[in-house]
This record gives sequence, C-alpha cells and structure tokens, in this order.
Amino acid sequence: MKMLMEFGRHAPNRVFAAILLGACTGIAYALLIPLIVGAVAVNPSAPQAAVDDILVWGTLEIAKPGFAAAFFALCMVVVFGRALSRILLAQAAGAMTVTLRSQLSHKITQAPVALIERLGPAHLTAVLTEDVRRVVIGGQLLPDMLTNGLTLMSTLGFLYYLNAAVFFFVLKAIVFGIATYQVPLYLGRRLFQRSRQNYDELHEAIRALLFGLKELKLDAIKRRNFFERVLAPRELALVRADNRAHAVIAASLSYGDMISFLVVGTTAFIFVNYHALQPGELISIIMVLLYLAGPVAVLLNTLSPILMAASSLANIERITSGVVEEVACHRSAAAPDWQRLQLRQIAYRHAGDGFAVGPVDMEIAKGEITFIVGGNGSGKSTLAKIISLHYLPTSGGLYFDTAAVNDHTREQFRQQISTIYTDYFLFDRLLRDADPVVLARAADLLQELGLDGKVTLYDGRFSTTALSDGQRKRLALLVALLDDKQLYIFDEWAADQDPVFKDVFYRRILPAMRLQGKAVVLISHDDRYFDLADVLYVLRDGIVAETVRTATPAYRTA
Repeated sequence: MKMLMEFGRHAPNRVFAAILLGACTGIAYALLIPLIVGAVAVNPSAPQAAVDDILVWGTLEIAKPGFAAAFFALCMVVVFGRALSRILLAQAAGAMTVTLRSQLSHKITQAPVALIERLGPAHLTAVLTEDVRRVVIGGQLLPDMLTNGLTLMSTLGFLYYLNAAVFFFVLKAIVFGIATYQVPLYLGRRLFQRSRQNYDELHEAIRALLFGLKELKLDAIKRRNFFERVLAPRELALVRADNRAHAVIAASLSYGDMISFLVVGTTAFIFVNYHALQPGELISIIMVLLYLAGPVAVLLNTLSPILMAASSLANIERITSGVVEEVACHRSAAAPDWQRLQLRQIAYRHAGDGFAVGPVDMEIAKGEITFIVGGNGSGKSTLAKIISLHYLPTSGGLYFDTAAVNDHTREQFRQQISTIYTDYFLFDRLLRDADPVVLARAADLLQELGLDGKVTLYDGRFSTTALSDGQRKRLALLVALLDDKQLYIFDEWAADQDPVFKDVFYRRILPAMRLQGKAVVLISHDDRYFDLADVLYVLRDGIVAETVRTATPAYRTA
C-alpha cells in the first residue's frame, strides 16, 4: 500500500489510469472462464439448430460465433489493457525514480555535513541506487497484482454461482493458506532486511577496493588478506542472506502450489462423495479451479520483489527521517559586506570519537593571508570546516563584522566562501554561466597553472579531468578563482605540487588574492612559506596555542 501511495504521489494520473486498466483487464480475464464454460456446455433440450450454430467465414468455420466474438473481444481487452497498464506504470516508475532520487539528493545537500560524513558514502550511494531501483521494480508489479487479484475474486464469484458448497470449501482453503503463509512471509521479510544491510557492507568493501587499488598493488599480503578477510566474507554474507531469503520464498511458492493442487484433488476425488455433483457441473468446477491456479501463481511470484521493495522503501524512509535538514533561511538577498570574520569562544565536538576543538578565538580579515598550522590531529581541518560554515559549532559564535552567523544568515554567508579541502571533488564543468569575461580569465589561469595544452574549456565544460593529482588540484584552484568569492580556505593545497607550482601558488597567486581584498586561510606544513603570513595560528590539541602576527610579510617586500 505504501508503494502504491508513493507511486500515486509522483504520477497520480498515470497511476490512476494504470489501476483502472488493470481492473478492467482483471475483470475481462475472469470473464473468459464463464464464457468458455458456457460455450462448451451442452443443453440437451436446445434445438439442433442452436447446438450446431456455425458461421462460415471464407474457408473458416466458426462454432457459436457469438461466444467466439465475445471471447476474442475479451482477449483484446486483456492484451491491450495489460500492455497499456504496464506502459503507464513504467512511465510512472521513471518519474518516480527521478523525483525520489532528486528529493534524496536535495535532502543530502540540506543536511549537516557532519551527519552525512557519519552515514558514509557507501550507505548513501546504495540508498540512491539499489534501494530506489528495488522500490521502482516492486511498484511496477502493482498492476499485475491488481489484475490477478481481481481475476481471482471474479473467478471465485463465478465458482459461487456454480456451486456454493465448493466455493466455501475453496474459501476456507484460501483463508488457511493466507494464515499459514504469514510465517514464511515474515521470515522472508527479515532475511531481505538482513541482505540489505549486507549490501551496504559489500558496497563499502568495493569502495575500498577501488580507492585503495594502488596500495593493494604494492603489497601482495595485504591484497590477499583484503580479498580473504574483507571482500570475500562480505560477498558470501550477502549471497547467503539472499539465498536464504529466496529459499524461503521458493518454499512458500511451492507451498502455495501444493494447496492449489490439494484443493483440486480434494474436490475431484473426495468432495464429490459427500455432495451431489453432475458430471458437467464437476468439469466446470475443475476448470475454474485450474484456472484459479494462474492468478494465484502470479500473486505468489510477485512476493519476492515486493518484499525487497518494501525493505528498501523502509530503508529510504529511515534515511529521509534520520537526515534532518539544517535550520537555515534560504534568502535570495546577498549577505552584507564585511571586513573581518571573528570566532569567539568557538567549540565543536565530534559525535562518536569525542574529539573536540576549542574554545577558539580567532580573527580573519580581508586583504590578509592567515595560516593555520599544527601537528596531525590538532584540529586544523575541523576548525577550517567551522570557518567555512560546514560544521555548526557546539558553542560560541561566528561574526562577520557585527553580523552573527545564525539560522537566518548562515546560507547567505556560505555563498561568499570557497574551499579546497584534501578530499575535494572536481566537477567536470564550471556549474556557472561562462560569459566571455569568465572564459578569458579561465584561459589566463590555464596558462598560469600549466594546464594549457592539457585541458580546454568548452561551453563551461572541461575537456578532461583525467589528470595527475597535482594537475587536478590546480584545475580545482582555477574553478575556485573563477568563482570570485570573498573568503578562501585551502587545506594542504600545495602538498601535491612540484616546487615550480608551489612557488606560483605561494609567491604569485596568494599575494594577488590579497591585493584583490580576499580573505585567505591556509592550512599548511610548508614552513618555508610561513613568512607570507599576515597572521599565523598554531593549534595544539584543538586550541590555539600560539598566535604570530607578522608586521611585514614577505609578499609586501617582494
């Protein structure tokens, strides 16, 4: 029911039409059996002309043309109704896929960065791909379920017309089957939920394989242990969980078939001994019971994908309810102009490991280069994410001049910040309008950063991003400079650069940014460039242990 409501919410008109067509198809499919029974039944009191009613059409002789015409008309309704219903549901599934992934993607972009980091990319990727796919596949089976459900009910109605006693016997068998079917149904649902958890773990292992490929190639022992202790066990756990779930479903299907055959056999060989049934009546009843096996089998075969879809839908709902959006006001107005960013008694504590930064007092000014240095684990990157407004501080406040960063202003001030972290992502395009001024600036930067001849920019898209680590970082710097923001944060940007481009970055680009009135924050271990700093903050154990302000930075005397 949840899946049907989800489909209806995304494409109500198509879903309504598909349901209507499915209902018509189911009723038409059910009418075939009484039509055939009526056509083959022989009425001894009927005149011979009626019994031998034959239509000659060319060389073809058609017995009982009225029944034949009705039969073929119902067949056309079934064939075209089912096809149109599936086509409409496929279109609705496409719309739902786009909408569901779009909603989840927007949910992720509006969530706190720290929360997304805790969930992990493997889990979120599985939700956006596998879970959405399973829900859509399960939803596409709804017309078949509806069609065969209506066929089942309509055929049971005809069975009641033929013989009420047989109808109630079959109804009791169905009730018994449904009641006992709940046990394998529950087991199958639980096993599919476990399989879904194993899928997340396997996805994490595959991610480790792809991103750790270089390390695995250099150490045969690590490579063997990775396959034997990480990848293979998770793969086998997923296969075992899937096999168990499908085994339960297969046994359930066989159980359903067994009940169907028992009903037919009991009616043919036992029930007739206690109820008076004419041979013609018995044949009609047996035909109806055999006919019922078709829709029952279809309904049972949809069980596995429906259970998988229900498990994935529950997982999506857990994500959407657990990923709480940041409280932020998305205003179109730009943030007010500012000259200094002040951190006043800022503190932040990571969930889980308990690592804390702060309290920290710091000031970052436009037209100045600010270095943040310290040993590994001193809190530099965490502090940078607080400055870039990615992490919301546990206590304390950030102020752009006198304007406090709060739920009403956070999004506005974010639009003035550009960052390149160590785990940056390089998009294959600018994601902004590329007017002639931007293109000219991009051409100059490509040359200055040594990327001309390797990368071209056409229609706002880069010709390639398949570059070395240092080149990719220089291309990321180009994008950041084209964004023309007010506050820039670089986390170990020059770590992958050769001495030539380190000098370009520190001696040419940073001083130029300073002259443009940009506020620049650098996290760096390049101590031979510390003389460029207007102010240098030394972090130890999450707090500012030392502040060094340079009266005459090197770039001012260059």
